[in-house]
Amino acid sequence: MNKVYVSVCILVFSLVISSCGIQEENKIAIRTYPDNIFYLMFGPPSPFVISANDGKKVAHDISYINLDGVNFAWSPDGQWVVYNRQVKYIGGNRNYAQLEIFMTNTKTGYDLQITNNQNSTGNSNKPKWSPDGTTISYWSDSEQIFSLDVSCIIYYQENCQLTPRFIVSGINPDWSPDKQRLVYEHGDSIYVVESNGIIKPEKLANSDNCNSPKWSQKKQNEILVNCAIGGISIIDIYENRISNLKIAGYNALWSPDGEKVVFISNQYDGLGAPIGWEKCHAEALFFLDIQSGEIQRLTRENNECILWYALIP
Repeated sequence: MNKVYVSVCILVFSLVISSCGIQEENKIAIRTYPDNIFYLMFGPPSPFVISANDGKKVAHDISYINLDGVNFAWSPDGQWVVYNRQVKYIGGNRNYAQLEIFMTNTKTGYDLQITNNQNSTGNSNKPKWSPDGTTISYWSDSEQIFSLDVSCIIYYQENCQLTPRFIVSGINPDWSPDKQRLVYEHGDSIYVVESNGIIKPEKLANSDNCNSPKWSQKKQNEILVNCAIGGISIIDIYENRISNLKIAGYNALWSPDGEKVVFISNQYDGLGAPIGWEKCHAEALFFLDIQSGEIQRLTRENNECILWYALIP
């Protein structure tokens, strides 16, 4: 990983919204506000924002979104967004493209590249903000997890030097609420490690064949995962217990209060009952209330499917 030097300045620009080809797994990005939750949905024909209260489209300025990007993540204060974008390099006898991480100010549109893999052979994947909004975690194609302190950009310090720090081998890291630990995938299981990378990682009980961990930002003990058996589940790391939510979906995310889970699926209708996915490939956004088990459909398109399947046992 190369060091990146950035000259911090302010640049105002406008971005024309047009159609985009976002990767299948990047159809949703979460943006939270004090009294609501908003989701940025990609296409077609262009990105739009919906409210988690009722699933209706709402007017929010997203002109700073680069439509060539994927894996968007907002800083806790909403002032910055990090994302992946392909950068083309010329090296030796070939031209090649790598996924780099970029950082955009949501107020001014100032946009800059913060990783540089020109001399390596891997992408910088899926950046995630730390809870205090000063550090980003990501992983490389060689399955190495790094952290990157970007506070010098946020505070507009001169001669800003960004140096990635290796933490542990794995993929898909996510931060604990206190920033002291990271949860991540390694092999077919879920592990937790101190964010300084000093203490030996700990494998979580009951995490075999699970992936995509998301740490609740309200509850230190709860981690959301997607498992081969049981679907979307919650691991309680204090009690070494896993609770299967019995829902089938992906891109599962916590609500800010830690009481709900949002996910994408093509196997539920408006009442939360699975439908025959082979008859209907319409993907929609859903909210699950963990306490009541109630599933609410937030996006309303493609309700015509009527073939019913039984709930996952």
